[in-house]
Amino acid sequence: MLKSRIKHLLGQYPILFFPIFKFLGDGRNQVLLCNDDTEIVIEGFPRSANTFSVVAFMQAQSSPVKVAHHLHVEAQLMYAAKRGIPAIALIRTPEDSFRSLLIRHPESAPDWMIARYIKFYAAVRKLGDKCLVVKYEDVIGDMGGIISRINSHFGTKFDVPVHDETMVKSVFKEIEAINQRIYQGKESHIGRPSEERKQLAKEIDFSGLEAEISKANALYESMTSAC
Repeated sequence: MLKSRIKHLLGQYPILFFPIFKFLGDGRNQVLLCNDDTEIVIEGFPRSANTFSVVAFMQAQSSPVKVAHHLHVEAQLMYAAKRGIPAIALIRTPEDSFRSLLIRHPESAPDWMIARYIKFYAAVRKLGDKCLVVKYEDVIGDMGGIISRINSHFGTKFDVPVHDETMVKSVFKEIEAINQRIYQGKESHIGRPSEERKQLAKEIDFSGLEAEISKANALYESMTSAC
């Protein structure tokens, strides 16, 4: 938990995050870092369709694409914006994000989680049109449309998938394999819909945090009104 908090703290400051993560970060995650060879960055607050979007994007490409993803820090997007690398920020409604993340990490403090969400997207908002903001619902409903938007926004020529039942099954199959390999198949960790998690989410109580959640909701609305 402490390690995660330090990562997210440093993630607000690219000048600190990248050298420290390269030196001290988990070696398996070094390939996820944005660098000058990166062709696109796909990042978002945890539980915002990160895995679905990355798998769907990579499966659609006819040749390998260097993607920076899954570190959940704004430094990735800030680095991309500064260097003109195409970048998309995934965003989900605050309470849905918090409920899903608390199921995966029940030890997390809700107030810290909400503050982190606000800091992450406040930093993204400052990037303007250098970063394309993409809603969770659009990712899981029309990934082909998202990739088309990326190409139009950044002048890229990434391959666009047909978002149909076959594509979704293929993406979920790979997500299941990833979850099995890394998390031993834990239902709390997998990046796909789950009736079990849906029921657990309803039981999470945010009493006393209404003001903080209201701030997060206002930020979400301001960032997605034009999406």
